[in-house]
Amino acid sequence: MLEAKYKIEEIVKDLKNIIEVTMNVPPKYHHYFVNHAEVINLISGKHNGVTVTFPQVNSNSSKVLIKGHKDYVEKVKNEIDNIIINLRRSSGVVGVTYRGLRDLEPSIQKKTDMNKNRSLR
Repeated sequence: MLEAKYKIEEIVKDLKNIIEVTMNVPPKYHHYFVNHAEVINLISGKHNGVTVTFPQVNSNSSKVLIKGHKDYVEKVKNEIDNIIINLRRSSGVVGVTYRGLRDLEPSIQKKTDMNKNRSLR
């Protein structure tokens, strides 16, 4: 009985550390995250399963919901901000879009490097 009480108290304690934060992401960048789900999956995996929810397509809302442990939510928010900064710098150039992914997943980097090698031939 005492063990069950301890487990319940621990779960309640963990739930108190779960927070929800909204951030503004211009709708023109939503497609990047929605169409490249691996980006959000990698960010979520890297930050203890924090969830990132984008508004429905055509809603014209810029509110993105980030939910998870308070120690990771701000890190996810910063990472999304950095990706948006890179996208703004790229002005839609495909090669720069992959640069953002390269930091997140080595396998994408390998594909990009293979394409560079092909162009050198």
